Amino acid sequence: MCEDETMRVSWKELQKNKKKLRCLHCNSTNVSFQTKNKCKKCANYISRYGLNSTQIQEMYAAQNRKCFLCDRNIFLEKQKKVANLACVDHDHKTGKVRSILCHQCNVTIGYIENRQISAEKIKIYLVP
Repeated sequence: MCEDETMRVSWKELQKNKKKLRCLHCNSTNVSFQTKNKCKKCANYISRYGLNSTQIQEMYAAQNRKCFLCDRNIFLEKQKKVANLACVDHDHKTGKVRSILCHQCNVTIGYIENRQISAEKIKIYLVP
């Protein structure tokens, strides 16, 4: 029997034990029946990147809470300034996570990657 099958709970059980129920990955209490014993953050990160929120937070801490490319201070939680929001950068073809970037660097990398613009061409353009 797989782990998910042994961890399934009924809606009544979930409501009865709501205070006891915790995310299997990060121990958060923000668990819903739909996410099957995962908090919303872990369910989102796992479905999109194959990593849970604890693993994302470890990457974030390993980068000293800064963008991998521009060294701007970034935040995992929502901020008033979108530019300071941490984004999980990943290869769209393989799905492999590369690093944590600020919003602006992540968008820039996305444009370059999607349009298949070479780094050499950009370097020639920017450096006279």
